Amino acid sequence: MRSLATSVKAQGVGSAYAELIGLLEKYGSDEITFTHHGLRDCDVLHCHTLDPVSFFCLKRSKIPTVASVHFMPETMEGSLHYPKPFQKLFNAYMLSFYRSADHLHIVHPDTAELLVKYGVERDRIFWIPNVVAADGFVQTSDKQREELRKKHGFAPDDFVVLGSGQLQSRKGVLDFAACAEKLPDVKFVWAGGFSFGALTDGHKELKELVKAPPKNLLFTDIIPREEVYELLIAADLFFLPSFHEQFSMSVLEAAASGTPILLRDLPPYRTVYGDRYLCSDSVEGFVGHIRRLQSDSCYCQRMAEKSAELYETYSEPKIYEKWKEAYTSAAKKK
Repeated sequence: MRSLATSVKAQGVGSAYAELIGLLEKYGSDEITFTHHGLRDCDVLHCHTLDPVSFFCLKRSKIPTVASVHFMPETMEGSLHYPKPFQKLFNAYMLSFYRSADHLHIVHPDTAELLVKYGVERDRIFWIPNVVAADGFVQTSDKQREELRKKHGFAPDDFVVLGSGQLQSRKGVLDFAACAEKLPDVKFVWAGGFSFGALTDGHKELKELVKAPPKNLLFTDIIPREEVYELLIAADLFFLPSFHEQFSMSVLEAAASGTPILLRDLPPYRTVYGDRYLCSDSVEGFVGHIRRLQSDSCYCQRMAEKSAELYETYSEPKIYEKWKEAYTSAAKKK
């Protein structure tokens, strides 16, 4: 395993990598041994980040290699802001990195078409979705939820809407704030901050919003993942109006906690989430969904059950078996 993802706090690739390691340790301790150092005696090399050392290892490896595709040139829009010449150079490097691997792991099935468009053979691509261990997210009792709501300053009758992730243009943070302005009696919380500082797309505008948000909107800045768990259990709704996503870790975390989910209406979501979430493509539509959930507790409970169903579709044992099969297949193709 090679990854630098955990060196940057509070971003999805790091969470996805940590969850995979946890999955392999939990279910594969008798079948899969992994190391982060050296390639001796390994059957497969799996690289998760696009760092130069991983690129060198892919190029020189004498064992089968796997690279995880967490983003593509098309999905980088609205994430980081850098000069166009550098952007073109980085995109070329990214695609060369992917082409250097024997097998490409994608987290969303639609990514396969993009890779094929860039000249990657389809039979080198395999899809395994992200996974989240439910341990930290599961609500054990109503009392636990009440205690967490008190801990985070929520009153018993507050309707709490939570968003999470990096503060970036593509995450739809401005629409999140616009909904807060239209719903002054609802509490909005965004868990996350500027993981990449001034390189973040929309940094100046979003920084001004963080300085002067609507009175009912709280930005937590970057917080430990354990606190995000607590907020998910305490919240009444998870709301992510992102414009671009593949297989969002934050959505899967919300599903693990059994919290109703509201997303922007994006085609990639329909492929992997089915009908187990609410969606809209406008602030007015988001507001309408939130109002209905706030006023109809039975409807809110039904959507919570839908979230639980979504998590079960991508539960740990099922995803582990997919990884075991993928690694075994790769190791045989020396």
